[in-house]
Amino acid sequence: MDGERDGFEWLRRFGAIGGALAERNFGIYTAANVPSLIGTWVQRVAIGWLTWELTHSGAWLGLIGFADLFPFVVLSPVAGVLADRFDRLLIAKIIQVAACALATGLAVLTALGLTTPEILFAFTLMVGIDQAFYQPVRQAMAPNLVRKQHLPAAIAVNSIVYNVARFIGPAIAGVLLVAGDAAWCFAFNAATYGFFLVALWRIRLTPDAEDGARPARDTGMGGELMEGCRYALGHREIAPLLAILGVGALCMRPVVELLPGFADRVFGQGPEGLAMLTSSMGVGAMAAGILIGMHGRLSGMTAGAVHSLALAGAVLLAFTNVGWFPAAVACMAVVGFAQVVMGTTVQTLVQTLAAPRMRGRVMSFYGLLWLGGNSLGALAMGAASEWVGLRVPVMAGAAICGVVWLAMIPRIRALARRVEDE
Repeated sequence: MDGERDGFEWLRRFGAIGGALAERNFGIYTAANVPSLIGTWVQRVAIGWLTWELTHSGAWLGLIGFADLFPFVVLSPVAGVLADRFDRLLIAKIIQVAACALATGLAVLTALGLTTPEILFAFTLMVGIDQAFYQPVRQAMAPNLVRKQHLPAAIAVNSIVYNVARFIGPAIAGVLLVAGDAAWCFAFNAATYGFFLVALWRIRLTPDAEDGARPARDTGMGGELMEGCRYALGHREIAPLLAILGVGALCMRPVVELLPGFADRVFGQGPEGLAMLTSSMGVGAMAAGILIGMHGRLSGMTAGAVHSLALAGAVLLAFTNVGWFPAAVACMAVVGFAQVVMGTTVQTLVQTLAAPRMRGRVMSFYGLLWLGGNSLGALAMGAASEWVGLRVPVMAGAAICGVVWLAMIPRIRALARRVEDE
């Protein structure tokens, strides 16, 4: 490990975050992940806006969000088994090549004027399938890129990078949509995959500490899948953390998929307004990631995960009742903060608690809930918006977050004592 950190030692002067980035493999991975994630957000905003332009339908926005994220519900557990059985780095390379090919194909179709809502749905579904296989692999790789003491900071860095991209990507998408069209956005995303593919060929994963703990008897993929399910649901600390995450995914996160409709129909701001709402979430999310990264330890993370439900619920209620667009932008910044606090704290705690040989499968359940739950929530809220408008479904989700938060308050201290002292 020491030789793998040469040339990055100067980063250690920047505290916990610098210590994680000083690990050579993680530093290379992170540097290349920035442009790749920016491209992802450029494409995501462009797909949402193009869907709205073609349909002006909240239900179609919900369907696109469903296609993007529902594959996590079906495929994440299988992908988790693959991440535990096979070379995670090789799987990551294959997945990224496929994603680059998909983005290139959509750019060509859109430039030729052949894109329809149905084509967008099919493309988004294929991207969702691709990413459903990548998510458990990516999360299971994190402990192989840094030493254990740097894991909380490394996960926070990943969150910061993701949300830097969430801030920059929509801004770039807004410029490209106004100056050109969605095809430019899709081509931009395809080009950014090159950086990440080069990085994946340069890094080397360190072996899991408990390779010898893998079971000698091969139970098959189905047996390993059931083993992972029993482990996650039966774990006294992991199970309640995943339950909290599921509520946030179903009730808090789907507002992101409905933002094109809010930007245009509710606030009358067009693609520039959509870019501002999405970017403001990135600003809040970056602040949360930096705060967690500087904290650099597990203490307080359980309370942070639970209280993020209350924060998001209160601010979403405000968002759905304001008529002044700058106030709506500020609300979305706080929602972005709350989402990252929940996602990062739960991910850090679950990765720390999970046994290495079970990590891929456990993190697949994390992805299933955090992303698959979002898809179901987006589908439900989008469908409901056709009947009651965009505001009411978001308000209902915010109210559920508040109710669950109230139910969790008496249990926070006991859960934190078990989780953070594990």
